Amino acid sequence: MTELNLDIHGVPVTLSGGPAEVLDDLRRDFEYFFLPFPAEGAIHIELEPRLPERSPEGRPLFRTKDYAVFDRSGIRLIVYADEARAEYDYAAKHGRILCPDPERLHELALLAVLSRAGEALDLKGWHRIHALGFTCGERGGLLLLPSGAGKSTTALELLRATDLGLVSDDTPLIADDLRLMAFPLRLGFAPATELRDVPEKWLRSMRRLRYGIKRLVDLGFFRERVRGGVPVAWILIGERRPGAAPRIEPASRLRAAGALAVHLVVGSGIAQMSEYMLRADLVGSGPALWRGSRSRGRGPPSASCAKPASCAFL
Repeated sequence: MTELNLDIHGVPVTLSGGPAEVLDDLRRDFEYFFLPFPAEGAIHIELEPRLPERSPEGRPLFRTKDYAVFDRSGIRLIVYADEARAEYDYAAKHGRILCPDPERLHELALLAVLSRAGEALDLKGWHRIHALGFTCGERGGLLLLPSGAGKSTTALELLRATDLGLVSDDTPLIADDLRLMAFPLRLGFAPATELRDVPEKWLRSMRRLRYGIKRLVDLGFFRERVRGGVPVAWILIGERRPGAAPRIEPASRLRAAGALAVHLVVGSGIAQMSEYMLRADLVGSGPALWRGSRSRGRGPPSASCAKPASCAFL
């Protein structure tokens, strides 16, 4: 396998080069969006299992503890702390990722696809939200939880114990008419999570630089339960309250709007990749809900985002 083609809800992506096992892992990550042939106008990312000969010279545009960013004649250059490097031409929608470590190359390619396709979806009015998305009949719901609070574990329990459909365990899409659109990647769990009922063929592991090892459950295990294209009817807002008994109580529209501001507009917990997103022609690094709304002449988002019934899950 030398090339992987995807169609992420109308945003074509091509990945090429790199070790065959890296492309195979990416195919399994994005199985729901697999395309058997290349599409015109695709975002193209080349993978090279090597380090560059030298780093760019001069002062970076900005720097964090994890990377330094340079701009050279419209080309974004990213030098990571572990010496991996990425290049991206925004006009041509073409990039390269250079890294000799297959696990790190897989991680950087995965995040680059999520960032570049996510921005393209934002600009067409489809926005990622950090939540567990589910369906019941012809209606959908969102469970908003902080990172690490158990969205994937909850999704697995829903698959095991209910007939509910799964939109995404982490980043469902909300279309501009408030429909939930499927965005199912693989499920990710801590190494100690009990997965005995998952067939071995759907299991694998992934190591991320800052988050360690996760056990992954591929789409094949839950493909038949994937749903989408339903209106949002419920918003559940989860909070950690150590020592308190769990309970469910009604939440106001104002509280729902505040939660949506964090998980949707700001995009807390979403793989956006500020090294790609922060640039002069776009404002901010969160999902561009206000940009998509403004481009359609409706002005910035309002409390109408909180129209569905909401409750707090404590």
